[in-house]
Amino acid sequence: MERKGFRGTRFPTSPPPHPSTKPPKRSRLRSLRRQVPLRYRKPRRTPPCSHQPPTRPSEPEQPEIEQLGEGQVRVGPYVYMGQIGGTYLLLRDIRNGRDNASLLILDQHAAHERVLVSRIEAGGFSGMSQPLVLPLEYTLHPAERERIQEFHESLSALGFELALREQGAGTVLEVRAVPPLLERAAAGEFIREVLAGRKEDLHSLWATMACKAAIKAGDALAPDEAVNLIAQWLMTENRQFCPHGRPCVLQWGTSDLDKMFKRMG
Repeated sequence: MERKGFRGTRFPTSPPPHPSTKPPKRSRLRSLRRQVPLRYRKPRRTPPCSHQPPTRPSEPEQPEIEQLGEGQVRVGPYVYMGQIGGTYLLLRDIRNGRDNASLLILDQHAAHERVLVSRIEAGGFSGMSQPLVLPLEYTLHPAERERIQEFHESLSALGFELALREQGAGTVLEVRAVPPLLERAAAGEFIREVLAGRKEDLHSLWATMACKAAIKAGDALAPDEAVNLIAQWLMTENRQFCPHGRPCVLQWGTSDLDKMFKRMG
């Protein structure tokens, strides 16, 4: 037997079979590893052709990564020098030479938010989901049911698998699968915010999902994790600010530092 749900969508009334094995626990930090090669090699140039097909828009070039020694790694035009307080990544801009280099402090949470929301906007996670061994369940009142109906297509595109069933005089929402970016607890918080009406449009859904999936302030990063985050951030458009409008990076030049230390009149 099936029952009609969101806008003609049919939902099974019987519970789905549970997977026999529990899916492996995901890690926000593990996702940063090995996403950018340690050495970037430029692609081979092909000889010119008089009848070349139209080219697709080029993707951002991966920054070259080079081990400098003494715990420092060059990522494109920046040298990664370490993490401060488990929250900030310290960088040095070497494009103007060593003596005129700039100092940058990158907020790891804000930077990862920007990376994730850009990938979500581009459809990088479209169609991907992870089944839950035990579905999340929420008893809905009529206003909450309307909100789920409103955002059903957007939530499905993000990777949520939803089902409704009638129970007594009310309706129960089952969340059977969640996006691969989210842990079970974070996915539950996300759904509760949608039910509470705190999400008004698709962009707010993307921003909230990226916020819950991103690494947090206080997460210690291994050097390779920090380097790969920096590389991904450098390949992201509009990277100066996170989806909520907070700055991702602060920068000081030599003259700024001279003023701060009162070396200039």
